[in-house]
Amino acid sequence: MKSRLVLVLVLCLQGFTCSETEGEPDGPVEPAAGEAPEPARAVKRAKSSPAAAIAPAPDATVTYEDLLAMLHLADVYDPSGLFIDFGTTARLKYTIGNWNSGWQDQSREAGTSVSTFGKTARLYLPSASKRPMQLRFRAKPYATGALIVYVNGKTAGEVRVSQSDGFREIVIPIAEADIRSGENSILLRATKTAQVRGKARSFAMDWLVFEPSPAEATSSPRRVAVEQTSVGGVARRAIVMAPGAQVDWFVEVPEDGTLVFGSGLVSDGSGTLTLQIDSDTSDGSTQRIDAGGSWNDRQVALKQSAGEIARLRFHNDGTADLALSDVRIVRRVRDVLTFDEPARNVIVLLVDTLRASKLQAYYPKTRVKTPTIDAFAAEGTLFERSQAPENWTKPSVASVLTSLHPATHNTKEDASKLPNSALMLSEVYQKAGFKTASFIANGYVSNAFGFDQGWDHYTNYIRESRNTTASN
Repeated sequence: MKSRLVLVLVLCLQGFTCSETEGEPDGPVEPAAGEAPEPARAVKRAKSSPAAAIAPAPDATVTYEDLLAMLHLADVYDPSGLFIDFGTTARLKYTIGNWNSGWQDQSREAGTSVSTFGKTARLYLPSASKRPMQLRFRAKPYATGALIVYVNGKTAGEVRVSQSDGFREIVIPIAEADIRSGENSILLRATKTAQVRGKARSFAMDWLVFEPSPAEATSSPRRVAVEQTSVGGVARRAIVMAPGAQVDWFVEVPEDGTLVFGSGLVSDGSGTLTLQIDSDTSDGSTQRIDAGGSWNDRQVALKQSAGEIARLRFHNDGTADLALSDVRIVRRVRDVLTFDEPARNVIVLLVDTLRASKLQAYYPKTRVKTPTIDAFAAEGTLFERSQAPENWTKPSVASVLTSLHPATHNTKEDASKLPNSALMLSEVYQKAGFKTASFIANGYVSNAFGFDQGWDHYTNYIRESRNTTASN
C-alpha cells in the first residue's frame, strides 16, 4: 500500500517582525452618563410572506458571483456621498485591512458597532472629480484633546474634543486644492489617547460620509444591509436603497456572464432604478427600469465587458425606497473535471507577500520570470477570483488552514493565537489516515501562535533559529 503524505511549506519573503505585545479582545462597555443614543435608521417594510422567492436566471446556468454576499466589497453611496459603516467589514477595503493602518478592528461601544484607533489611523477614499469635499463622521472620543485630519499629506482641519462628549458628529471641510481625482489618502491623528479595554484608544468611529462640500443634506446616513424584504407579498433577500442612494460593484466579468436581479418599491412614491455598466475599454451602457409594487426581474447580458473589470452601478432615481434583490452574475454550467484515481499525496505551498500581478499566469505582461510556477499553473487548475481575507500573514494563513474568516478564528493581532478549537487542515488529513509534516520559514505561522496543531512532524526554521534558503 502506498504511503500518504500531507506536506505544508510556508516561505517568508519579508522576514520575521513579530511584536510580542499584549492584546485583549474587544468587548462591550456601558454607555457613558448622559451619552446620546445612536439615531434610529429604520426603513419602512411591507409585511413579509413566509416563503421567499428569487429572481430567475437563464436555464443551465450557475452562480458565478453572488453580489449581495459581497456587499461589503461594494461602494455604497448615501444620497449625499460615499458612506462607510465602521462597525462592519465594509470598512476594511478603505483602510487596506488592519495591519499598519492604525485601526483596531470592530468592537461594541454603547450598543453601537464601531472601529477604534489609537494615535493615528489611515483611510483611502475615492473621489470622482477634483472639487471641495468634506468628511462628516460620527465618533466618540476617549480622551480630551484634538483630532487633526490630513488629506494627501496636507493639513485639512482640526477639531477639539472632550472625553465627556460621547458620540458626536464632526465635519472637516477639505479644500478643492487638496483633493485628487481618484484615490485620496486620509490620515487621522489624535493628540491624546486613553487606556480602554487594555489598549490605547483615541476614538470609536461609528460611520463616515465623504461628500461634496457644502453638503445638501446633513441627516444621519441610512445603513444598507441584506435582509428579507417583501414586495407585492413576496419576500426576497434584498437591500433597500433610499431615494438618491447608489451601490457600485466592481467585478471581473466571465466570458458568458449574465447579470440577474429584481427591483421593487417598499414605500410610497415613484420608482426608477438606473443601471450603468462600464469598464476601462467599453463605452458602457445605461438602462432605466421602472419599479413598482411587484418584483421587476431583469437578466442583462454582459458580453461587452467579458474578461474585463466592470463597474455595475445601481442608482435609485425615484422618490420611494427601492428594494434590490438577488443581485448576482451567472454563467453557463461547465463540464466537471474528473480524475481516474484519487490523489495519494497533498502538498500545500504558501508563499508570503507574493502579488498575483507579478505572475504570468495572472498578468502576462509582468517582467518577473517564474517558469516553474507558470508551468504548474498551465497544467493545473488556476483560481482566478481567490482573495486573501486579510492584508498580512497571520490571519490570512490561519484562514487558509482552517477555512474560517478572521472574524471567526480571531487570530488578527501581533499577540493573538489560533485557538485549539479551530480545526486545522493538518488535523483533518491526520484523522483521514495521512502522515502530516510542515516545514515553515515564517515566525508568525508558528507554534507560538497555535499553528503546530495536527502535525506528525513540525519544523519552524525561524522559531528554531535554523538555517533556511527562503528569501527575505
